Amino acid sequence: MSRLLIPYLFLPLAGFVLGWWIRGGPAEAEASGGQGSGESQPVRREGGASGENGSLPAKRLDRRSGDEFSEADRRREIADRAQMEDAARRKLERQVAEWARELDLEAGQVLKLREAIDPALGAVEPPLAELVLPALVAVLESLLDGGGLSAFQQLGIRKAEAVTAAKVEAKLAEMGAVLLLTPDQTEALRASLAEDPERLPDPSRRPDPGLSPEAMAEISRRLASRNDDGSGFMTVAGEVVRETIEADLQGLSPILTADQMEAYRDHLEEIHGQWLRVSP
Repeated sequence: MSRLLIPYLFLPLAGFVLGWWIRGGPAEAEASGGQGSGESQPVRREGGASGENGSLPAKRLDRRSGDEFSEADRRREIADRAQMEDAARRKLERQVAEWARELDLEAGQVLKLREAIDPALGAVEPPLAELVLPALVAVLESLLDGGGLSAFQQLGIRKAEAVTAAKVEAKLAEMGAVLLLTPDQTEALRASLAEDPERLPDPSRRPDPGLSPEAMAEISRRLASRNDDGSGFMTVAGEVVRETIEADLQGLSPILTADQMEAYRDHLEEIHGQWLRVSP
């Protein structure tokens, strides 16, 4: 039952993992090889302070062997981790508050959950709420009796259903804004989209310009398989985004007209245009 809640907090981790790994490669190339090469450079992704919305500080540039890791660098790394811990702690505190409200937890149970947050954060790297959640769920389950465990399971089912419904309706709203759908088409699309909600973007996440966490994870896998240091990021991203568009269109032809299919393809390619420019 603990698996019911975890996927809906775990998905953003895929995007972070690649971002944390890849920023060093393109950024270093930008710093050292961008002048005079004539080759297009990967888009630079700026970091920032952590916040409630889950944004994370940028990883420092990878340093060639022999470069000194200065005291200032060390202080920045410590500050980055502290910011990440604070953001994760706030997210986990909100999760505990939700459990307390939905499961009618006693004050002592809430206290034990809160006391488990900091040790769990200190045991993971990087300190992300998504990595700590399984440990926190285990603590919660140890505090619940049979009736409480059943209520927790139902909470997970309700949350999964709510997320699925939100994904489907958000996708329908996007398509309806582009296409003039008939009522029959709308119902057919709703049923079709609900069959595979994992492929749909999560409307609760901050929009990323064209790259979902799932796409980022696939880009990471391909770069690693090609032993790419990150310089080919934009080309691989173009490949993955192009394949994602084709997957999005797959299965729609029985529902949409030929003109609607063409219009929706143009819409998707416009949204992802910054990645498709380098795609063959």
